[in-house]
Amino acid sequence: MKKALLLGIFDSTYIVHFINDVLIPLGYDVYIMPDSKKINNAFIPNEKLHVIYSLKKETNNFIINKLLSFKKVYSDIQKLKKLGPFDLIHIHYVSYKAMFIGKMIKQAFNSKLVITYWGSDIMRDTHNENKKNLKYLPYVDYISSDSLVTKKTFFDIYKDKFNLNVIYFGDSICTEIDSLDKTKADEYKTEFSIPENKTIVTIGYNARPAQQHLQVITEIIKSPEKFKDYYFILPMTYCKEDLEYIKKLENILQSSSLNYKIFDSYLSENDIAKLRIISDIFINAQTTDAFCNTIKEFFYLGKIILNPVWLDYPELSEWKLKTISYKEFSELPDLLLNASSYISNEDLTHNKKIFENRLSWENCKENWSNIYNA
Repeated sequence: MKKALLLGIFDSTYIVHFINDVLIPLGYDVYIMPDSKKINNAFIPNEKLHVIYSLKKETNNFIINKLLSFKKVYSDIQKLKKLGPFDLIHIHYVSYKAMFIGKMIKQAFNSKLVITYWGSDIMRDTHNENKKNLKYLPYVDYISSDSLVTKKTFFDIYKDKFNLNVIYFGDSICTEIDSLDKTKADEYKTEFSIPENKTIVTIGYNARPAQQHLQVITEIIKSPEKFKDYYFILPMTYCKEDLEYIKKLENILQSSSLNYKIFDSYLSENDIAKLRIISDIFINAQTTDAFCNTIKEFFYLGKIILNPVWLDYPELSEWKLKTISYKEFSELPDLLLNASSYISNEDLTHNKKIFENRLSWENCKENWSNIYNA
């Protein structure tokens, strides 16, 4: 039986699907070692999935903690060597620590070492880790990312010293969308207590201030009477660390006459798929992004997307995708009220076709099978 070791951060549902829909079907026993205290609740150890936890011990003394961190890394390496050999090491979310452990285990077992950048691990280089990781990249057999933005950032940093390939993950929400009857949109609205006769607008996809819900809503409430036939959905089920921001947003919405609903508790993939289906327009306003799955899902359904000029995804030009672009938040009311005059049905159909075969986990599995076996 083949063994795969995964290092990195494991709080995302996408890595859960990657293991269940790619690695295990390809015949791997999977061992994961989280680089963070956060781990997705779906990771339940079984005969195919093994969770290895690092030594957890800290004090109030910085120097002692530093020494303990070195001890922890070497303890982790010894623990992994006892569990080996591993045929494959795959780092999801690249860090200096994961790269060091990956290199040591690769050398111990002559394993294939693969790394996948998730976006913020290279684009938000707060600890100068990109420079530190340079010495480990020659040991890596395959480098990938899930977006062209990340690829561009990688080559801006490392020039042509190394090659990075874009391999898109599958999208389980799209799988759910395919399983649902899209003609029952009004029924889905009723499930969420959303009126049937409104234009449904989704703003953002998590609770972070970087989604800039406040800036969007501030412009819309300047002329609330124009939006009496609109209903605004704000998905804020995760990244709820900034409670002050969330409360301020709630207060502004409560004092307005807008029709809206904030989703702040758990939503299943089936629920999320239904919310995508009932939405007519998606407003993307976040400060930075490497091409999130949420926007892909709206493209997949052929929905109208309002996208800011500061998020100039390379995929937009590469695949000739059509969105309604804006430079200032003050443009949003007019763009919302007249969206159908700014983008054609032909454009939306084109967007939908582009994504038809890009987001399946089956395609993702085939791609990774070729990479792992090369």
